[in-house]
Amino acid sequence: SLFPDQSWVDEMDFGSHARHWVVRDTATKAIVGAARLTRHDSLDDDYRDVKLWKEKGIELVPPVVDFGRLVVAQAFRRQGIARSLVHVRMAAVKLWKVDGVRAASCVCTASAANMTVLLE
Repeated sequence: SLFPDQSWVDEMDFGSHARHWVVRDTATKAIVGAARLTRHDSLDDDYRDVKLWKEKGIELVPPVVDFGRLVVAQAFRRQGIARSLVHVRMAAVKLWKVDGVRAASCVCTASAANMTVLLE
């Protein structure tokens, strides 16, 4: 019901403030995993994650990078794809500059089970 048009795209998927990665099955070339980083130069925008941070009272110093969307097709889970996508995004955020400025804060919503990947 969240994606009635079968598309998981929002305004942060476009422009210079988002980075995307996909993983394809080598046999079929089908996308089996995807991940995104979004950058927020201000905490005054209307983006839903920024609203969530404010509602939760999380104090962040902008620019903020959000380790948001991370999905892996069910048939391809438990093969290290998500872990690889986390690592590649962590490396990318260290290098990502907009107008010469790196992020001052990073946020990630993760389950307790997935926190071990983030803390490696």
